[in-house]
Amino acid sequence: MKTVNLRKNSILVIDDSTDMLELQKLILESEGYIVLTADNIESAMEILNEKESPDLILLDYRLNGHTGEDFLFQLEEKKPEVLKKTTTVFYSGVDDLPVDKVAGSISKLANMTRLLEEIRFFINKGHHLS
Repeated sequence: MKTVNLRKNSILVIDDSTDMLELQKLILESEGYIVLTADNIESAMEILNEKESPDLILLDYRLNGHTGEDFLFQLEEKKPEVLKKTTTVFYSGVDDLPVDKVAGSISKLANMTRLLEEIRFFINKGHHLS
């Protein structure tokens, strides 16, 4: 399968709410990011199989009968290189998140300015780790 090369500052947003995906895509694209969206774990894995790793994975914790942790376990098993080189952040309304496999979390209650600041922080943090 051919790999598509993405320029810097690409974000994969994984959320089971299509309204939230559309909103995030609109906000992030208006800031110049390349935004890929997936509404379930399977779609996210397909995207990661077809494209080069994004700079950031913005991951909802609750995903239609699954959790963000389920996605991380699947990613670790099937594409560990993505987990190693891509900054992954929970984006959730859940307070007590397991953050041992992610770079951190951003609250869905954050205003747009705060959301964008946090995204820039995590993308820059990830770039410095590479």
